[in-house]
Amino acid sequence: MPFSLQRSELTKKLVSTSSKAGIPYPMLTLVLLLSIPSESGITTVLIIACVAFAILAGLRLRLGQKISKESKAKISVRCQYAYRSTLFATSVLWGFVTAYTVWHLKMGPESHLIIFACGGIAAGGLATLSPSLSIIRAHITATLLPLMTVLMFMPSAEAPVYSAMIFIFFGYLLSQTKAVSTTYMREFEHNQQLQDAKTELTKAMKVKSQFLATMSHEIRTPLNGIIGMNRLILDRDLGEEERELAKTVQDCSEHLLTIINSILDFSKLEAEKIELEHEPFVLKELINESLRVVEPLVAEKDLVLESQVFGALPRSFLGDSSRLRQVLINFLSNAVKFTEKGSIRIEASWKPDANDRAEVTIHVRDTGVGIPDDSKERLFQSFSQADSSIARKYGGTGLGLAINKSLIELMGGRTWFETEVGVGTTFSFSILLEASDRAPNKKPNEGSIFESGKDLPPPSLRILVAEDNLVNQKLMLQLLKKFGYTVDIAEDGGEAIEYTKAKQYDLIFMDMQMPRVSGIDAAIQILKDHGERAPRIIAVTANASTEDRRRCLEAGMHDFISKPIQVSELKSVIFNSFPNSATGDRPSADTQPGRLESQKIGDLPFFPLELLENMGEDEDLVRSYVEAYLEDSPLQTIQLLHAIEDYDMEIVERSAHTLKGQLAGLCASRAKDLAFSIELAAKDELSKEKLNRMATHLTKEMDHLKRHLQSYYRLDQAS
Repeated sequence: MPFSLQRSELTKKLVSTSSKAGIPYPMLTLVLLLSIPSESGITTVLIIACVAFAILAGLRLRLGQKISKESKAKISVRCQYAYRSTLFATSVLWGFVTAYTVWHLKMGPESHLIIFACGGIAAGGLATLSPSLSIIRAHITATLLPLMTVLMFMPSAEAPVYSAMIFIFFGYLLSQTKAVSTTYMREFEHNQQLQDAKTELTKAMKVKSQFLATMSHEIRTPLNGIIGMNRLILDRDLGEEERELAKTVQDCSEHLLTIINSILDFSKLEAEKIELEHEPFVLKELINESLRVVEPLVAEKDLVLESQVFGALPRSFLGDSSRLRQVLINFLSNAVKFTEKGSIRIEASWKPDANDRAEVTIHVRDTGVGIPDDSKERLFQSFSQADSSIARKYGGTGLGLAINKSLIELMGGRTWFETEVGVGTTFSFSILLEASDRAPNKKPNEGSIFESGKDLPPPSLRILVAEDNLVNQKLMLQLLKKFGYTVDIAEDGGEAIEYTKAKQYDLIFMDMQMPRVSGIDAAIQILKDHGERAPRIIAVTANASTEDRRRCLEAGMHDFISKPIQVSELKSVIFNSFPNSATGDRPSADTQPGRLESQKIGDLPFFPLELLENMGEDEDLVRSYVEAYLEDSPLQTIQLLHAIEDYDMEIVERSAHTLKGQLAGLCASRAKDLAFSIELAAKDELSKEKLNRMATHLTKEMDHLKRHLQSYYRLDQAS
């Protein structure tokens, strides 16, 4: 560290230990003034000294606050010298006051108290002034030398004795200053090394995250083309041998994608970059979904697959269902891999804990090979398997169990296992969730609505794809062509901006990483240029992370899809963008009296039928909920905006969380995601400028939502 920065850092440490140490001086002087006999000369001196001490203490506090707020590089030399000068001035004044008072008292009873107080203050400087050796020595000298000199020349028998004692004490303190300062400097340098190492580690983790994001994009981009194009081949009339070859390519590609996802998940867990969702889900349905994933593998081995849930479950639990599903599938896949005959069984139970939460316990039992004793310790270590021969025989990266353990701990749970070689293994875990009466949020792509393109928005939908990779351009063209759409292609973000100036689009698929102008910058510009008439923009990226999702929402994009692109996800994101244009989901004047008589594409920013279903088909309850939202949300929004202005991250996070819950209840997914992005941004303490930009997007979306809620349910426009 440069000398100037080191000096600034030591000054900050000096401030932290000594800025409030000036407060006792005026108090001690006042006590002294009240305890000694009233003599006009000494009284005047003590009053002046008391005022001077108070001024010095206030100046020290003010300078200390200024230094504490500044960064090391910005602390001026003048400010540092001014602070050190207040310390020295206080010591000199105290030495003068004590010497003057003892001289006037002629070694009266009060003098003994003053002498001991002076020694105590001199010794106290060893602790409060330890960051600076020169300041400690100056303090001890200025405090004790005047008193020692006065006592030496006083005509009292005991005065020279006190003077000699102070001289010895003075010498002892000076001898200790070097040791105290050296010890402090060692600790300071050690802490500085730790801080530097932490800074370097943070930089290294950032570089690692950027590297992984880049590699993820570079690997997923060609993989997206391979998987997507191969699916198009499989959709054609193929001979048996050709279909088998294409199926092998598909299986290998998807297996490679699984490995890539595992490595990225582990890296995000290691860097603590994973954020958990808090949405309702049905545990039994989640278990059944996980079992369906491994059913084909179980059938190949002729194993028995069983599940049992003990006790009556709540209607739903609140938690991250996708991460819990990932844990279950990892355990189940592990069980299938190491079981050649017998059965695999899931058992689940729950019980309330002392804090009104639910402790959910799940066991995954298999009748596989078991785990030897010498391999148990490294079972949950990353890139590790119970035996080196396992990788050769069964394959795998050795990351599944490590990821599971980290995810379970992230959900406030723990993991354990029981095993016997040749008999089988039981992996168990318990997590803390919240029992809820809320119905799960059904996704629009559930059921048969996506089994054909006929339920998607009509072919008149105007779509632009901004993608720089030729293979991905062809893939998107082919997929969207199958849905009946005509598509324009932009080679980069700049070209996408020009296309939108020449033609009005309904939907844009925007790749995030493109040359010249990135997808983020292009989206911001397009939304700025078109205002309320801007097309809906879907981010397309290989970096499937919470951070990327937040960046997209912050830029004003409407949704997010990750590579490799799945046909079902592509259909889902199109439907989600324009739910009311699909057949069967648009309310009409005949079937829904009192609602909008006509809708433009993508007009409604919420899902009214899903909202009605969640409220038990009770329209009065829906109306009451909407009215309550319209009454409360302005207050929450004002509180959020004020908190951002004051940069109070605790209130920002709480307000955004409250709005997220209200918007989720209305099935307003776009607004809910925007509120969630602000909640995450508050946790990460992003800049006020970014928070204000995100809040602007949220308030615009909420105003849009408010107008349609009032119109759809024919509520008072003044609400």
